[in-house]
Amino acid sequence: MSSRPRKRAIAALLIALAGWFAYATSFDGAFVHDDFPNIVENPYVRRLWPPGPALWANPSLGLHGWPVVAFTFALDHALWGAGPRGFHVTNLALHVLAGIALYAVMSTALRSPAMQERLRARAHGVALAIALLWVVHPLTSSAVTYVVQRCESLMGLFFLLAFHAAQRWLEAPARRWVAVAAIAGVLGAGCKEVIAVLPVVVLAYDMVLHGRTVRSALRSGGALYSALLASSVAVGLLVAWSGGHARSVGVGLDAWTYLKAQSCALIDYLRLAFWPHPLVFDHGSQPAHGLAWLACGSVVMAILALTLLALARRRPIGVAGSVVLPDPRSSFSSVVPIASELAAEHRMYLPLTAVITLVVVAGSLLAQNIGRWVPCVATGGLALVLALATRARNRDYASEERLWSSVLAVESANARAYDALGDVLRRAGRDDEAREHFARAVALQPDAAFRRNNYGSSLSAAGDLDGALEQFRAAVDLAPRFAIARANLGRILYLRGDPQHAVDELRTALLIEPGLAAASRWLGFALADTGRTEKAKVALRAALQVAPDGAQQARRARREVSERYCLLASAASARAKLPASTAMS
Repeated sequence: MSSRPRKRAIAALLIALAGWFAYATSFDGAFVHDDFPNIVENPYVRRLWPPGPALWANPSLGLHGWPVVAFTFALDHALWGAGPRGFHVTNLALHVLAGIALYAVMSTALRSPAMQERLRARAHGVALAIALLWVVHPLTSSAVTYVVQRCESLMGLFFLLAFHAAQRWLEAPARRWVAVAAIAGVLGAGCKEVIAVLPVVVLAYDMVLHGRTVRSALRSGGALYSALLASSVAVGLLVAWSGGHARSVGVGLDAWTYLKAQSCALIDYLRLAFWPHPLVFDHGSQPAHGLAWLACGSVVMAILALTLLALARRRPIGVAGSVVLPDPRSSFSSVVPIASELAAEHRMYLPLTAVITLVVVAGSLLAQNIGRWVPCVATGGLALVLALATRARNRDYASEERLWSSVLAVESANARAYDALGDVLRRAGRDDEAREHFARAVALQPDAAFRRNNYGSSLSAAGDLDGALEQFRAAVDLAPRFAIARANLGRILYLRGDPQHAVDELRTALLIEPGLAAASRWLGFALADTGRTEKAKVALRAALQVAPDGAQQARRARREVSERYCLLASAASARAKLPASTAMS
């Protein structure tokens, strides 16, 4: 084996070992938060073949419009079963592959004639240092340990593969590299929309390291850029077909407010790149307040100006800036608000490569006159510190309770964290603690219908029907088409002895969401008590047809429906004694 292939093989082995050491503690991680609707409770993930659109075309799920990620989850379920361990193994494998691809990208870039001679001489070592530090950096953990965020890490892998194929084509044009770039780009589009910036970043690289103008690059590289554009076209088609995650994007937040929040978020991401503590699983959904956004925006604009200046002067640092700034979620350039998630650390998965590259290259240039072993020891020591921090961070994912508690330890005013932790405690049977957390969530975010509904359900379970009624009414006032809140309101009205108004609310809930089994159930009860026996039987039959029968609570509900239906069928009119604690969250 010649020198260069041997170095590549050793580099790949070191990256894999470093990744395993940093993320070995992630294998004990649990499914958390969005893992449940998208993986655990998603029936389509349990069927690998045929991979039809039902797997990835459900508007109520985060996987909507991301067929490649959805298919990998189905493949994991087929290979590993329903437990989280196998999913974590796959996530780490993809992350390690992305680290190896990053090494290939950086070693190719650093060998470019446009680079200084001293960097070209150290291309292998510098590229390996960049890849090692990135693979073990704690800021990547939210895209690796949080299973459902595979969409971010898998997109990053395809981005790096497509970018490396473009590099190879720019060095020696060949059809195979065009094909690889096109395939990787399209597959990346099936993971996350961010890959749409791929042609822009490659063009910046082409201009800086190969000295072409925009016109000459597009003219001489028509085949390559057409292949890269396929990723953007695929993103556009998937967004148009799926609606672009309409439930979370562009809802309830104007673009200007979102842009202000993003300016602060980008600065915080950069801070975490240099000092990754504390890491927060959920930053909430409250926009930026005060004038902090002005200072952050000024810094972001300065970074933009420096990036454009560097690109104009053909400086490689401009390519690094082009990796960070065009991301339509983590930079000032966003014009489509993602109201449900103003900031998220997994968004720095790919942009972090640019930050680490700048630091390592600068360190290499400063250390040119000292011994070769000093940079190696410094890199190894830093990688060890980062890996230990990542191992510690992974332990926060051992349970939902621990994860959400870690959020509240840093952000005590995070309404979503209180609500989520309340739900965890409720499922664990710790109802009193859960109710306190739901109440705190409502106090922090009183205009959130979902929080009101959860608090109302908790009050109902405790027998406080008056308090529950107040919360459900508020939820319906805030979100008139919130079917579950309306159904819960109808249920409480019925239990408080007002079956006629209960019928009105329950019918409205079923008009909004026809398959809502619990609404059909309580509608049948209310109709029976108002003397509309035949209509009650129709509603109860519908409840039996769509109600789940797996959980203990669901079995009890089915039994109550069945008993009432039998009573109606035999012309019995005695009112059944019903528990007040059966609520929908």
